[in-house]
Amino acid sequence: MSSQKQMGNVPKIKRPGPAPKNNQLMRSLLLWALISMGLLWLYKVGNLSLQGPSRKFSYSEFYQMAAKNKESGQIQSAVKSEGIIEGKLSDGSRFTVNVPLDDEVMLAVLRENVQDFYIKSTSWLSGLLYSLGPMMLFIFFLWFFFYRGATQDGGRLMAFGKSRAKEITSDRLK
Repeated sequence: MSSQKQMGNVPKIKRPGPAPKNNQLMRSLLLWALISMGLLWLYKVGNLSLQGPSRKFSYSEFYQMAAKNKESGQIQSAVKSEGIIEGKLSDGSRFTVNVPLDDEVMLAVLRENVQDFYIKSTSWLSGLLYSLGPMMLFIFFLWFFFYRGATQDGGRLMAFGKSRAKEITSDRLK
């Protein structure tokens, strides 16, 4: 009995209430923005296009095709960026070819025989973003979910399997 009286005199700790609606709205908007940025990144880095997978040509096969393109017109457009030539064939399909970085002969052939050919350069900032972006996104998601877990459930972070059951005595039943 004396322990119940002592427990009755202990002041109750106020637990933080639910987060304000604006804070939850900002979190959900931020989460959706990050998800959409991640999908955009996957689209640009990966080959997630609506036109299906692109055909891969060997270097020699593509060189012969480019050299005869004035007569055949097989290559409709081509873009060179950092060792890769991507483009569109006359039948509407896409292609990809790996080329050496400093291949002046291939560039001359493409400039001469393909009407829609250009070279796309990338900045060091975009390279840094593509290399560090996924890691930073992963770290942010970890932080977000741990922070969210710390603010919910009374501030108990990683409180797995801990019961919040309270003892009910006969004088507290009503």
